[in-house]
Amino acid sequence: MIAGLAAYAVAAPTPAPQTPIPGGSLGASDYQSLGDPRVDPSAFAQALSGLGVTFTRVWLLDAWATGTGETGSYEGVLPVTRRNDGRWDLFTWNDRYFQRLQTYAREMNQRGITPVFTLLELYSWSEAKQGLLWVPDQDRGLFRANVNGIRWGRPDSPTFGALPDRWLREFSCRVVDTLTGTRFVVEVGNEMPDAPMHDRVLAHLRTTCGYSGEVWVNREHDTPDLFSTLDLGRRYDRWSIHGAAALSYLDEPRGKGPSRTFRALYESGIDMGRIVVSSDGARASTDVELAYDYAGLTAVATDILRRGGSYEHQLAIKLRRFRDGRYDLADVKYDEAFLRGLAAVAR
Repeated sequence: MIAGLAAYAVAAPTPAPQTPIPGGSLGASDYQSLGDPRVDPSAFAQALSGLGVTFTRVWLLDAWATGTGETGSYEGVLPVTRRNDGRWDLFTWNDRYFQRLQTYAREMNQRGITPVFTLLELYSWSEAKQGLLWVPDQDRGLFRANVNGIRWGRPDSPTFGALPDRWLREFSCRVVDTLTGTRFVVEVGNEMPDAPMHDRVLAHLRTTCGYSGEVWVNREHDTPDLFSTLDLGRRYDRWSIHGAAALSYLDEPRGKGPSRTFRALYESGIDMGRIVVSSDGARASTDVELAYDYAGLTAVATDILRRGGSYEHQLAIKLRRFRDGRYDLADVKYDEAFLRGLAAVAR
């Protein structure tokens, strides 16, 4: 099990030298694009640039990696090495991964795109995700099948209480060091619970890793009440909201405070530049050709962009990887008209 950690005090962050992603920006993402060796970072960056986007979100740790059909795999480019017996050595680092990470950021930057690197995801270890569609066997993953005695999840609570553990502390600082000299943003986690864990990770990034750029947050449940707890602009920089498939999300009663709806929150005088709405969680189908209700997404995205917020789209390209075990960059065509239309709205 993970050893307990001393308490962290959340330090006041050093402001980023500039805002790499202004409010009103448009992004598009393939979260597996770092870990999947079939993705050429240069070609992917060029494709994104052609769609008119200025940021992209990508997971630093990927449960699926290459994604072999519906079973998943852990055979992509990962930050640690695997022994001949199939077990992982979490403290023997994979230089190829960090070289690819640096190349990825540089290729994006050269085309005017800022990568948002998501540090934590749940699919490779959390009991909340095991058994869901396409989720691979977590017992084969980094945080179960390793020689280091590290175990994340099952149960989840001790893991959330201990993170960042020694491994995550070292990994996150290696990421920051590798990306020095590039323009990038860090997101603590994808649909991640546990506010105290977020604060400890934030403190580690600031005080130990020396990271002074933006830190984004995306929590497990998106409600208007969450806004007041994030202290946006002082602790965290942006809040990413997932799952808005239609404009009706604005008026759904999700909160208990004065802002019971997102419409009420947005119109309460907050800095909308701190808000990012994402199509992650808004998929209509597992077929790449029918992945989204684009009319609904267009209404959501146009609204948030005109309010001064940003919009991030999860590309349908990932579905070919999951369904067929293939990657085809040409699949960006399914999102092309949607994104080019929004690029005219984005700042």
